[in-house]
Amino acid sequence: VTTVHGSSIYKSAKNPICRRQIRSTFEASSEVIYNSSILKSKSESYFPDIRNTNVLHNGIPLDRVESAPEADLSNIFPEDRIIISSLDYLIERKNHSDVISAISEIEPDERPYYLIIGKGPNREALERQIKNNGLSEYVHFTEFVPEHLDVLSNLNSTDIMVLPSTDEAFGIAYIEAMACGSPVIGCEGEGPSDFIKDGETGYLVPPDDPTTIADILQELSEDQNKLDQMGDAAREYVLENLTWEENARRNKEIYEQAIEQF
Repeated sequence: VTTVHGSSIYKSAKNPICRRQIRSTFEASSEVIYNSSILKSKSESYFPDIRNTNVLHNGIPLDRVESAPEADLSNIFPEDRIIISSLDYLIERKNHSDVISAISEIEPDERPYYLIIGKGPNREALERQIKNNGLSEYVHFTEFVPEHLDVLSNLNSTDIMVLPSTDEAFGIAYIEAMACGSPVIGCEGEGPSDFIKDGETGYLVPPDDPTTIADILQELSEDQNKLDQMGDAAREYVLENLTWEENARRNKEIYEQAIEQF
């Protein structure tokens, strides 16, 4: 049984030599597991004849989510307004810059605060963009957060997780935020479209479209009931469908399918 995550297809399969090696592995496998339907579809563009394929989503550690307290962000963001977050490595394809552009389109007295959780090589470029748009008081970088419980605590303390990332095979950050009661905003046509129910647990936006993100942020900031309902729906969806217990149950079924072939 071979389980496939994003880089094998998004990166390695572009190389003809690696592609032959991947094909050999698939052909020797009784079952192939992808972590999203988007990744499966992308793989089929390279390997259309591979059979016995499955989609099995990742999960979240429910016990850690339940035990994570809310972080105190009052010393970072003193005013009472919504706080959005992004959780991921600071690289270009994660498109933190689109979120910053979206915030800049919103009037200052209505702008959300923005907590960027993580570090990476794009930090300097993002800081320049923030400074050039006069947003320094609205945006805060946490740098790398070593303790997973502290990451979840930060997510517990924010209202919406926004990450319009491209080439995203799945996206653990999205379901962690959803489990913490935050609706999420991701890109349509990417891995998170498997579990973001547009308009119910979050939103799927076109790539490179800060204006749409700005419109959504303004709508949710003005409708606390809708924000709460979407956050509750997001949490409920993850707890029912995207735990490691559910992942283990489905893995067991797939391995049993493989065993039955002998």
